[in-house]
Amino acid sequence: MRMRAGFTPSVDRAVSSRGFRAARFTAGFSLIEIIVVIGVTLVLSGFAVHYSNVSRHTTVLSIERARIGQLILRAKSLTLATKRGAEGRPCGYGVWVDYNRSLHLFSYSPDSGESCKDIAKKKPEPKIPNWEEVEEYELAKEVRFVLPPPSSKLDMVMFLAPEPATLIWKDGRTGQAELETGFIRIEAAAGDMQATIFVTPRGEVSF
Repeated sequence: MRMRAGFTPSVDRAVSSRGFRAARFTAGFSLIEIIVVIGVTLVLSGFAVHYSNVSRHTTVLSIERARIGQLILRAKSLTLATKRGAEGRPCGYGVWVDYNRSLHLFSYSPDSGESCKDIAKKKPEPKIPNWEEVEEYELAKEVRFVLPPPSSKLDMVMFLAPEPATLIWKDGRTGQAELETGFIRIEAAAGDMQATIFVTPRGEVSF
């Protein structure tokens, strides 16, 4: 039997149609494609967690650095409000750094027979019995102190009325005060980020 040109038997169309539907319904992701997608997802998740931790550490360090700076500036502010030599008034205020985990804001009064002017002139090592603690500040759990070189590690800073004069002790508070910048360094507990607070002989605090 001869067929007209362009004529296709209906059975062929049906088979072709069924074949198309089968191909359409059986198409999907291969095992390799699924593995690639899972791998990319895990990598992106790792980046997200990492940058989340970095952001959190940066925030905590910035807050602690600012609080330490504020504590030192508070000692300076209290000193400015103090009249040197006034009865019952301390000579000034300072901050002692306990490199375990805390800082201590204190007032300082001279021995009997000693004047505030003597302290400002001689710059002696402060005597602990002459301290009176005003406030203790403890670092956040996520932050710890870093021990810098002794030549730069700030152990204590004290301000004396009325200027106020700035006295800085480094390396264990031994001997006379120094006229050099000291610094306090802190880091995230994970050890991946650090921040530094500088105190100058002029009593300036910078980061």
